[in-house]
Amino acid sequence: MILITGATSQVGELLVDKLVSKGYRVRCLVRESSKIDNINLPGVEFAYGDLINDVSLENALKDVEYIVHIAGIWRVNSLLKVCRSIETLKKVIFVGSTSIYKKADSIDKWEKDIAQKLMIGEDAIRKSGVNYVILRPTMIYGINKDKNILQIINFMNKYRCYPVIGSGQALKQPIYAGDIADAILLVLSDERIINKEYIIGGKSPIKYKNMLKLI
Repeated sequence: MILITGATSQVGELLVDKLVSKGYRVRCLVRESSKIDNINLPGVEFAYGDLINDVSLENALKDVEYIVHIAGIWRVNSLLKVCRSIETLKKVIFVGSTSIYKKADSIDKWEKDIAQKLMIGEDAIRKSGVNYVILRPTMIYGINKDKNILQIINFMNKYRCYPVIGSGQALKQPIYAGDIADAILLVLSDERIINKEYIIGGKSPIKYKNMLKLI
């Protein structure tokens, strides 16, 4: 049994679909208010609760062998505590972000706070004693929940242009949400991948200005 948190995110939706198609047993931890239409597939179970509620976590984790945590790597304290008591648990995959590097030295306080939260979350994972894998994707794009590339596309569709501050020569390496789901599947299928950390990005870097032209 695989438990997924953040299953209604763009990565989560694609991952659930791929897992089900490969015959995995899937359980999704969701809130009562979550919109689950896109992941309400045959064979998918739902556990209703919250990441800060130990009781709901314990119920969700019954008979679980693997966890894929997509719902914020800084929201792990209760999850890690409960994980230690789950005898069936083999591995937890955490989806973080390269913002841990990019925003650490930002002059924007909000961005620095994000980087700090990511650092604290990752440190807690390393110290937890849980078998873990951390994946840090670059800028994610994909389905209609994309908050990066899709916003640019929508702006261009409306105004037929896009403002660029500076030369636009900075390199980006966006990754498709489905490729992150494939990376998770690879980690799930290989028991040798334990206590590892990976940065994952698109196939090749692209200049920001060229990315806008491509869009």
